[in-house]
Amino acid sequence: MAQKNCIIQFSNCIMGFSDCIIGFFCGIMQFGHGTENGAKRAPACKNRSEVLAGPIGCSNFALCIVRACEPRACPHHNKPVMDFRTPVALPSSHPVVEATSHALFLGSCFAENACTRMAALFPDGQVMGSPFGVLYNPESIRLALETLLGGSLFFPDDVMFEGRDGVWHSWMHATAFSSADRNVCRERILGAYAQGIEQLSRATLLCLTFGTTHAYRLRESGLIVGNCHKEPARSFAEVVLTQEQIVEKWQETLARLRKKCPTLQVVFSVSPYRYQKYGFHANALSKATLLLAIEQLCKSQPQTFYFPAYEIVTDELRDYRFYKPDMLHPSEQAADYVWERFCEWTFTAAAHKQAERLAKQRRQQAHRPLVDDAQP
Repeated sequence: MAQKNCIIQFSNCIMGFSDCIIGFFCGIMQFGHGTENGAKRAPACKNRSEVLAGPIGCSNFALCIVRACEPRACPHHNKPVMDFRTPVALPSSHPVVEATSHALFLGSCFAENACTRMAALFPDGQVMGSPFGVLYNPESIRLALETLLGGSLFFPDDVMFEGRDGVWHSWMHATAFSSADRNVCRERILGAYAQGIEQLSRATLLCLTFGTTHAYRLRESGLIVGNCHKEPARSFAEVVLTQEQIVEKWQETLARLRKKCPTLQVVFSVSPYRYQKYGFHANALSKATLLLAIEQLCKSQPQTFYFPAYEIVTDELRDYRFYKPDMLHPSEQAADYVWERFCEWTFTAAAHKQAERLAKQRRQQAHRPLVDDAQP
């Protein structure tokens, strides 16, 4: 009985605290209805749940709070309530994603996250991530795309090396392709390369995500590497790519891409990841350079678009609760929200319908019963 009373008292405390919070916001709402010079205020809204409507019981509470703050009219005064965020308007010009679309993703870990979410909503084989793994700077991403555009047998021997850790790596690939066995490393690279060529040939959507303008040039060959693989710093020269360098190189690559894939839709984005290691001022300059370069490319190239993933995280969500514990990577909730905005921007009604159906099917397939009814 004592335990039950404690639980009841604790529940009452929680409810009382909730009432205080709601009362505080309602007080703000009432104050907002006043006028200047002490004029009489309109009566406050009596229905607090209408003012602060929000699905408190939702499992995705943080996102629900964001949506709950969207502008809406006060039911008693026909006046808008306070808006606690600045929604990012999506560009009016956008690509079209059908239920039958094929997509290829290249770039930073943010592109990888988007690829994973899209692959879960489409039939197997229609969506593919980077055949080079995660890449961060525009030049490494461009070199990867150029390699796929070559369309001929790729010999990775020139970019493969045995690292000081005794493992075989590739300067153009992420560590996912590395192996202690040289042949295994080579087979992984060639297998992904062949799949990438096939996917690019049938793709209707190419998503490219730039992370930073900071890159590392291999002193021995002059190659800008996709990954340093923890090799000695003396092996590299750090470079900062300029807007002019990025635009000049990518103009040439996009022109070749158009000849081979004339109907391909290209979507650029900038990763919201914050590069603390360069300093936040340098990070801001880097992001600005990427944005300016992409803006120039989108204006000069047909069927080329920009999706504001960076702005959605930094200007719309703009809160540390939408970052992982390192305060640098966007959280899973942030990535989910950005992906929802991307679907809103690009998906047709048929694509939305298919996505809902496949998501439901895959949830059911992944479900594990609590009781096994199988006979021994």
